[in-house]
Amino acid sequence: MIIDLVDKLADRIIQLLTFRKQQRAELVEQYLSPVFAEFEAVHAAYLESFARYRQAIQDSSDQHWLPTLLSTLDRDNLFSASARSKVLRLVQAEQDESVGPFVSEIRDYLLGARLVDPLGKEAFPHMGQRWRQGLSKTLARVKEEAWQLVIDPDGAQPLLDGTAISGELDQRRARYAIPNDPADALKRSCALWALDEVLWEMQQQYDRVCQAYAQLRAALSK
Repeated sequence: MIIDLVDKLADRIIQLLTFRKQQRAELVEQYLSPVFAEFEAVHAAYLESFARYRQAIQDSSDQHWLPTLLSTLDRDNLFSASARSKVLRLVQAEQDESVGPFVSEIRDYLLGARLVDPLGKEAFPHMGQRWRQGLSKTLARVKEEAWQLVIDPDGAQPLLDGTAISGELDQRRARYAIPNDPADALKRSCALWALDEVLWEMQQQYDRVCQAYAQLRAALSK
């Protein structure tokens, strides 16, 4: 009798484990893999667009490059809103708590915890975009020659004096050494610096999404 009960218990445990494994496999195939594929496509599109922005900054023949680039950023952000919306809706569709870290990293990639948006953006979060919006704000400050905010776009540093600002701007001139009119060359150097900073942060966040994805797939495959 005891042996029969133990056998039945073992069978039930095996059935439960098999069911859970099937559920995990379905979660990977029906949810996780499609979400990551969409995310990869969005990331590739961002990299392509930022390569175009770099070319626009370096094109010395365009004297109106800065307002043109700001318009391009606004247009690209609008046209790519549907892709961001698709990814956000996908990550919101799955309530399994095990995917929480993966979902959080994707949201941080798309929106960013530090992004401050006007009233109304909460209802349409896909209309804002972490990387383009951050770059656009800095470029607008370059256009205004608001060097303190160009150097410290997050406002984390104390107010810099003239000597400190000159030193920071000299670093940007030295890194890119653009042979243009000095005033225009400075703006282009600052724009390239800002673009590279955004790309560096984007790649770091991309790596965090990939790490969360790999960890989740490994956990669900057990």
